[in-house]
Amino acid sequence: MKKQMREPQEHEELTVYGVSDVANILGIGRDEAYALFKSPAFPSTRLGKKIQFITKANLILWLNESAGRTLTL
Repeated sequence: MKKQMREPQEHEELTVYGVSDVANILGIGRDEAYALFKSPAFPSTRLGKKIQFITKANLILWLNESAGRTLTL
């Protein structure tokens, strides 16, 4: 499955979450969060070798697609 990225709108604040943030939001461990970030279906971005993040908009989009319903953060 290809990563589907959503571009933020001009008026939107750009909020990003790292691995620890996603682990806390989803209630999972860091190892599980790292595995999620490595998944091709998870729309995350990598800067260099160590910094991985996902925008709030893309996390919500991914959650909604995974859950099959509309969720909000």
